[in-house]
Amino acid sequence: MTEQQNRRIPAAALTEACVRLLRRVGVPADQAALTADVCVQADLRGVESHGVLRLPAYIHQVMHGLMAADTRVEVVREHGAMALLDGRGGFGQVAASQAMGMAIQKAKDYGIGAVGVRNAGHFGMAAYYAMMALGHDCIGIVVSNAAPSMAPWGGMDAILGSNPLCVAIPTQTGTPIVLDMATSLVARGKIRLAAEKGEKIPPTWALDAAGQPTDDAAAALKGTLLPVGGPKGYGLALVNDVLAGVLTG
Repeated sequence: MTEQQNRRIPAAALTEACVRLLRRVGVPADQAALTADVCVQADLRGVESHGVLRLPAYIHQVMHGLMAADTRVEVVREHGAMALLDGRGGFGQVAASQAMGMAIQKAKDYGIGAVGVRNAGHFGMAAYYAMMALGHDCIGIVVSNAAPSMAPWGGMDAILGSNPLCVAIPTQTGTPIVLDMATSLVARGKIRLAAEKGEKIPPTWALDAAGQPTDDAAAALKGTLLPVGGPKGYGLALVNDVLAGVLTG
């Protein structure tokens, strides 16, 4: 890695740069600031696969009409402690943030809040939204689905996504318990990051297109991820897909 590639950039400066790039493709200022913060906070937590690395893809999607620049979230239905939102093809960061904000308020009103989101883009690091609940003395739980990238245990074809699960729990010490995990051994973004850096990956992470274990990140991207914990991880991914995909419509 060259000195230029390894240069450290202050988080505030990186956030400002991300905001400027998003604004250039028509993202409103408040939504650009939120999306940039989600990306940079992921990098600061060491989740580089869901950080600023994702920004070029978001911008590409907006420029090619694959994602709305201005995310106008719609409340599809709402009843008591439950609600369903439609992201209307916009940024997942905006939709997920609004959903968690609504869930927190419902938890205060009813003791529990459950809000689903459909039709929204990639939302980045799940922990960002689960941890929003901590300041309100609530437990935050976030599940999501993704495009098929993971083979079932014993298989070689991608059937489910790496469908993440995150739980954030406040404690009396002020240091929360935060579980943020993909249901695959690693998120696909981590393999993409290794491919961009020209690094090898552990052969237990993925299969190549022929269904063989591989330590070649580029070959892994053409193949499938493997579930964490074998059949248990695949089972978790299936449940998350039902909760985040089927249940929300």
